[in-house]
Amino acid sequence: MRKLIYSKQYPKPELPEEKSIACDANLPASWEEMEKKIAQRTSYREIPGRRHNSNIFIDLATEVSQSYEYDIEIYETDVLVEVLLSFDSHSTAGALNQLFRMADDFSFFAGIKNREITISMDYYIAAVCRDGKQIMPDNSYPRRGVIQDHYYFD
Repeated sequence: MRKLIYSKQYPKPELPEEKSIACDANLPASWEEMEKKIAQRTSYREIPGRRHNSNIFIDLATEVSQSYEYDIEIYETDVLVEVLLSFDSHSTAGALNQLFRMADDFSFFAGIKNREITISMDYYIAAVCRDGKQIMPDNSYPRRGVIQDHYYFD
């Protein structure tokens, strides 16, 4: 018999009414100009051992996809490996535990890629720094059950 031992619902925040905002003269004139300004403030530092270990992440994602017949897409950039797994909600998801533990970040999407659920998992091979401060991957929280990679940069 299933017994509820804890429950809490949080109020959904109300969105403020749209208001006219005075335009800041320092705002970029275009999307391209904004991307250029961000790029000028951004640097990347390879995280030792992560490029090699990204193959483990890729192999594990491929194995999970094949074992449970999840749809999969894998992308690689100079900064990260992104795995997209798509499946329907009745699928077994316990197999994703190891991937979640390896992933530095993940997002959930509903109703895309012709499936009910899509999970995007990122494994960073380089640290992203903006104005000299590391912003990704975020190592400000403990990852229980995982041998923590130490790749903070001063």
